[in-house]
Amino acid sequence: MKGRLRFLTALALAPCLAGCFVSPDGQSSSAGGPSGARLRVALAFPPAENLSPYGADATLLSRLGVTEGLTALDANGAAAPALAGSWHREGDRTWRFTLREATFQDGTDVTPAAVAAALTHATKAEP
Repeated sequence: MKGRLRFLTALALAPCLAGCFVSPDGQSSSAGGPSGARLRVALAFPPAENLSPYGADATLLSRLGVTEGLTALDANGAAAPALAGSWHREGDRTWRFTLREATFQDGTDVTPAAVAAALTHATKAEP
């Protein structure tokens, strides 16, 4: 039964993955592609808010691996470590997160100041 489920899952995902490896001129490419090439992803439904990380598309971006939160959900729906290696409550409205070593896409370190700035920006953002 597990083998059949895996086969059906792979079969269902094949059309989605096929659209990910198309070069800018429309030709399929298994090589690295030209410099500056884009990765194309076929989605089952269009983004609701232009892929804004501050609205309904945040979950989609997380599942695509574009964004990562301080925590994630484990198989049981409980908070699990992500960018934060650990956390604990210090008061009624205060939590202390300890970050794991991580870098942004540009190579700069993920720091407490960068996380605080991102969270502050998110509270003011309008998707």
